[in-house]
Amino acid sequence: MDENAWDRGLPLRRLRALGETAGVPMVDLTPALRRADASLLDGAYFTYDPHWTALGHRVAAAEVAKSLRDRGWVPACAAPR
Repeated sequence: MDENAWDRGLPLRRLRALGETAGVPMVDLTPALRRADASLLDGAYFTYDPHWTALGHRVAAAEVAKSLRDRGWVPACAAPR
């Protein structure tokens, strides 16, 4: 596959459109995972495959929790972990 011809944003745009059509909000984890991956020695992804590390899972969980709180679907915790 020609790397220059590959549109990496296409899957995200398609998922977002499907969610909007179905009335289901989507949480884009990409920015938070990239920030975590760039800011630490042990990043959000394993170096040998594209799966998340423990840090990646924590970042994803925090972003999903923030999205749920921002939408008013769950209350904020009294003391974050």
